[in-house]
Amino acid sequence: MKDTMTVALSNSNVSITSGTVNAGSPPTTSVMHYTGATPLIVYSEDAGTNYDLLYSDYLAGTWDDPAIAMDHSADWFYWKTLKTDPQGQKQVVLSVKYEIGTSTSYLYASFYDGANWSTPTNLGAVYSYYYRSFDAAYEQMSGQLLVVADTTTAGQIQYWTHDGASWSGPTTKSLAYSTGRVQWVRLASKPGADEIALIVGMRPPSPKVSSGMEPAGARKAAHYGYSLELEHRDYRC
Repeated sequence: MKDTMTVALSNSNVSITSGTVNAGSPPTTSVMHYTGATPLIVYSEDAGTNYDLLYSDYLAGTWDDPAIAMDHSADWFYWKTLKTDPQGQKQVVLSVKYEIGTSTSYLYASFYDGANWSTPTNLGAVYSYYYRSFDAAYEQMSGQLLVVADTTTAGQIQYWTHDGASWSGPTTKSLAYSTGRVQWVRLASKPGADEIALIVGMRPPSPKVSSGMEPAGARKAAHYGYSLELEHRDYRC
């Protein structure tokens, strides 16, 4: 089964494009953000043996022909997120790439300046491509980027920063629920400040029973909220 993607712009004119994207859960397929006044969409391709990360801009009343943002290199891209810097001049896309040869999931990042994508950076291994257990946000004053993701170890997160020129990290942090697996990560920038809020969704290990069904309450997820105070590049959580 392939997912169908439809993009619509509501204004004096409405433009709709449709097409097929990478097979999988619908939330993994596409992300959209504005590059200044121009919409930019990034999505997973499904074209036989090609599973590149593609992008398209909406210019002069039409969508550009899709082009490659990240090459798949025989592997698959899954979850992704797309964020724009406070000046509206640069975008960053993050995506989990499952490398078939090593059976390992890695988090990749690439920057877009409105014309070209940077060479993708492999930030490191994450636990699984099943969940969107990563996110990114820009400080609204400094323009510095923060990326947070799960790790291959239970009860941990890791984070990186990018100052516009280079990456720093990863730095790992242990969470209060040390045996839970991080499944969801969300970041939110505080307007007019260099402060970012983080919330992490975790699932505790579930006991198994002989029927293969989990007992009542076993699936209850544990959610923990953490605050990142970002002052003078001093990252604390």
